[in-house]
Amino acid sequence: GFVENPLSLKLLQKAVSGGGKWPDTRYELFGAAISGLAFERDKDRSQTERTHASDIVNAAATSCLLLLASGARAIWRSNDEPPGGGDTRAYITARDLKLSRPVLDDMLDTALFRGEGETFEPMHRTVAEFLAGEALAEAVVGTNGRALPLSRAAELITGSDGQPPTELRGLYAWFAVHLTKLGDNASAMRLIEADPVTVLAYGDAAVFDTSARRAILQNLGRSDPYFRASEVGITAVGGLAGEDLATDFRALLTDRSDRTHRLLTVFEALTIGRPVASLRPVLRSFALDAGRLEHQRIRAIDAFLNGAAEPERDQRELFDELSTETSSVTREALRAQLAAKMQGAALTADDVKSVLSSYRQTANDSMMGRLHALQRRLESEPIPELFDE
Repeated sequence: GFVENPLSLKLLQKAVSGGGKWPDTRYELFGAAISGLAFERDKDRSQTERTHASDIVNAAATSCLLLLASGARAIWRSNDEPPGGGDTRAYITARDLKLSRPVLDDMLDTALFRGEGETFEPMHRTVAEFLAGEALAEAVVGTNGRALPLSRAAELITGSDGQPPTELRGLYAWFAVHLTKLGDNASAMRLIEADPVTVLAYGDAAVFDTSARRAILQNLGRSDPYFRASEVGITAVGGLAGEDLATDFRALLTDRSDRTHRLLTVFEALTIGRPVASLRPVLRSFALDAGRLEHQRIRAIDAFLNGAAEPERDQRELFDELSTETSSVTREALRAQLAAKMQGAALTADDVKSVLSSYRQTANDSMMGRLHALQRRLESEPIPELFDE
């Protein structure tokens, strides 16, 4: 999941460059990358006096919290007033930050920020959200002095309904994560119960203990059963997976009455997260159940194959067992997906002919794209005898 978008890939490179440990979670990825971004990498200035990297990170966290919570666009470094004629809240000034000039200059001189002249912004909004969440969590636990009540902290980033507006969902999620990392599990649980979808989609569920992750799972869809606006690009869902929640996952997989997006979320977590070996028989049975919906069966196959010791054997067994099911567009869609996963000689010309001939004889349901994955597989690894024939 870390290589799914350019930002994560850039952070990953920063985290492991110079022999750094490969991160296991999104939290570790952001933490390691930010530590690397806070250092001065210019050899010509390696011996000059400079604020320590940890102090730069702390200053950046406070700055990002003020930027996001106030809705400001950038930091204005100049002693002069910000440009007039526009939104007076567009800038956070040096006076607002209450940082010494050397700390401010050193902070803006790192890769954590981008800009030139007098105007600077965080290098990416998600990095700012991670840092801001840390600053707010430290304020609540009282790391640097008197603790801020959780209710007051939450009011900074939520609306009248107790949930964050769209622009602050990332900050809200990382706030909960950092509270847990700082040992305040009770406060993190209150945020989870108020908005489990945001905490799951924008933070890192892998950081939470069993009870917190169970609370996320049980509360999903409580206020909106169709909470997944999009399943593309959300790598954080995988952090929900783990053997400790196997019983909860099994209950959802075997409950035919659940029509919310929770089942979709369970499939995604079991596909891209840590493999849950004890659920493989349930997932296999789900994939072969002709009474289930097509898109659910396809996802069950992907989840079943996650962490498989012998994926080629499992793919072949599923493909052959599906062949005994009554022919339908769903059956051929499933077999096409499995065929597309088979590598090299594992996929034969007879397999492809079987899928295509059966699919051609099924009733037209005006659905396009069912054979697209198989088409791409044949384009990348052609089977000459199939086309000769």
